[in-house]
Parts: sequence; structure tokens; C-alpha cells
Amino acid sequence: MIEAVSLAAALALLPLSSATVGQVPAPNASATSNAEDAQLQADAEAFRDMINRLIDQAAPIRNNASLSEAEKRRQIEALLNTREAEIEAYFNRRNAVSRRRAIEQGGDPSAIDAMLSMRQLNTLIAIMNAMAAGNGPS
Repeated sequence: MIEAVSLAAALALLPLSSATVGQVPAPNASATSNAEDAQLQADAEAFRDMINRLIDQAAPIRNNASLSEAEKRRQIEALLNTREAEIEAYFNRRNAVSRRRAIEQGGDPSAIDAMLSMRQLNTLIAIMNAMAAGNGPS
């Protein structure tokens, strides 16, 4: 199994506000930023709940002694893929806000995109590992 980061660590990155990216809010930050932060937090909580449900749904696969590790992994991947549209939509919303905020602070768009892609990949790997191991975020 690929080990990248723990699920708890990866999911801790989910409400990626300007503060967690290491950015200082612009002096004219307003209620829009607060509303975005609240929406990001709500989205992250809903995402965590969905992932915890997927981890629970993967239990019969994990515990099926008649399946090889490769077959367990394939079935867990298939289970995760049933929520692909929701996962993609979550990352698209989160990354769009994070990217815009970082660019507003003078960040390099290419570097920002690379960082966001790496965080997304690490989170997805951690989710797969958690589903396979049966341990969710703390």
C-alpha cells in the first residue's frame, strides 16, 4: 500500500483558507472572505462525513478473508469511485478559492496549482489507505 500522509493529517488540510496557506488576508478582506471561510468549513465537514461513511462501507471488503489484497484494493477503489463526482466538486470549490486568494497575495499561479494538486493527491491517497485499513480521521 502507498503511504503518503495519515488521513487525519490530510483531512486537516481541507478547509484551506488563506491563513492555512500561509497567506495574510488583504487589508480590504470583507464579509465575502468570512462567508467563503464558513462555506469552506461546512464543505470540509460534509466531506469528512462522506469519507467516514465510505470507510464504514469498506469494512465488509476489508474483512472478507476470501479476497486477495489486490481484489480488496480494487473493490475499495470502485467504492471510492461511486463518490467521484462529489469528491471532484469539493476539490474544485476548495482549490478555486485557495488559488484565487494565493494569486491575490502575489503567488505564482503555476506553483500554486502544483501545490494544490499535490495536496489533493496526498489527500486521496490517504483516503484510500484509510478505507483499506479501516481507520478514519480522529
